[in-house]
Amino acid sequence: MGSAQGALLFPLDTTFEGFYNWVSAWGVAGHRYEGMGGPEATTYRTPGGTKTKETPMPWTNEFNLPLALCRAIEVITGDYDRSSDKMTFSVTEVIRSPRITLLTRRHREEMIEDYADYLFLIRGSAVHWVATRGGEGLGDAITEERLYKDYGDFRLSGKSDLYHEKKITDWKDTSAKAAMRQDKDEWIAQPNLYAELYREAGFEVDEVEIYAILHTWNQYEVLKDPNYPKVPFLKRKVELWDPEFVDAYVRGRFAMIAEFMYKHDWQLPQCTSQDRWARKSDWALIKEGKQNAQKKEDTELELEEYIKGKGTRFLNKDGTLKAGFTVVKRPGRDVRCADKPGRNVGYCPVREWCNYYHNEVKDKQ
Repeated sequence: MGSAQGALLFPLDTTFEGFYNWVSAWGVAGHRYEGMGGPEATTYRTPGGTKTKETPMPWTNEFNLPLALCRAIEVITGDYDRSSDKMTFSVTEVIRSPRITLLTRRHREEMIEDYADYLFLIRGSAVHWVATRGGEGLGDAITEERLYKDYGDFRLSGKSDLYHEKKITDWKDTSAKAAMRQDKDEWIAQPNLYAELYREAGFEVDEVEIYAILHTWNQYEVLKDPNYPKVPFLKRKVELWDPEFVDAYVRGRFAMIAEFMYKHDWQLPQCTSQDRWARKSDWALIKEGKQNAQKKEDTELELEEYIKGKGTRFLNKDGTLKAGFTVVKRPGRDVRCADKPGRNVGYCPVREWCNYYHNEVKDKQ
């Protein structure tokens, strides 16, 4: 059976024009219209309980994007998991860094967002739209159905892209490089938490998979790397966690959130190196005019050995580096915390309220 919610959120016309008209219609109707001056009901936690306040969601338009595009971005961000219930957390909130989750909830009304930083959501929403429409065509599939499970005082909320024939499928819009990595913990935890929500609702789950649409796929890389995806699509089967393991994992995450809900911002648990997208320091061979390193190694000695092994490709007859090549030591950095290239904004939306950013990153970039 298809999701009634999906039928309301997505157009019957599956053409690109139909999708565009759907976005426009929702924008004109005023759905998530805060950036254009409309109010938003924001519920937030205080030591005395909860408050609800009509506040504008601040948006900036640094790059003068067209108004229609800005409206589309507001529509899309309005459909993302955000609960006004202080004790209900989405799957995304539970699996990501507790520091980011709690800071986002505390400071949402203070966060200033630029439309340009959410352009990627349009592509991602298109992928989910295709997944929903395709799932509805399967007849007995369930698409984008929000489910819940209680864990003591907390409630877990989530909606997977597709449930069909006892299988949870989560669709991703991502780069080829990211899809090929095997260490993306969130790609394992997320569909497994969706699986638990479906089990709670009385459905059997035998498999969980990731379907990745690769927006950076390069056909020439297929010739260079035998492991590179042959088409801009990659299917990854994910290990199915035991229900007991999922229960322990979720309760552990909620226990951490409960411990720090009333602590000061600076007392929140630090993000892990993986949360910060940390890159360790390395030694790199750089060619003038090229953005990416020709080769990088953990130590200077390893890089020197590589260069020597390539002989005259990089070295003159006297053993010196050819003109246009340099060897540099690149310091480690926390990519998520740091400025985006050429801009004074970061990938982390709450870094302005993070003491780690101010103490360890801001003045050392």
